[in-house]
Amino acid sequence: MNSPFLDLNDHLAAQDPAQLPSALAKTLQEAHEFFKARQWEPAQARYESVLKAAPHLEHAALQWVRCLVFRGQHMEAREGFSQLLRNFPNHDAGWLEAGHLCRQQAQHAQARICYAKAIELMPDRVEARLSMARLLEDQGEFDAGAVEYHRALLAGGAAQARLVHWRHGQMPHRAWRCRPGARIHAPSFVGFSRDANTH
Repeated sequence: MNSPFLDLNDHLAAQDPAQLPSALAKTLQEAHEFFKARQWEPAQARYESVLKAAPHLEHAALQWVRCLVFRGQHMEAREGFSQLLRNFPNHDAGWLEAGHLCRQQAQHAQARICYAKAIELMPDRVEARLSMARLLEDQGEFDAGAVEYHRALLAGGAAQARLVHWRHGQMPHRAWRCRPGARIHAPSFVGFSRDANTH
């Protein structure tokens, strides 16, 4: 895939996003407007244009990959997430959304790695723990899923607590028989591949 932000190391001294040249700032604003209007193709083209000039813009890079996802170009999107996370290894939203895409494609091992990294980077974000819990539930690991639901409950406020209680209630009854002290050991990220069987 022809990525617009592979040459990040050549732009370590790139300008701060708040100090973009006016023409580039205008293109970025147009990209945001197209994205809000759900016009993925023109949004993607403009994000790509911005990233070629300023590949240090993390949000623009994520938006570019999101356009691929919304356009249904899932293989390209996986490659895009891989490149995004190599360039920005602490991009918590990138890890979370990469996990969503892997789960959607039934790449459960990869999804678990991504969600684990998202949780590591943002342990108090309820969505990351709920996503891991749902994945574990999908795979029949109800005890481990219940642990993550409980952790999500502890991390969230009152509104999030209602969501966690409701979602936990959808699990099979044996999920409530969670072993005390159960722990989840997730592997470290090993990268994406066209052939999921290589990981």
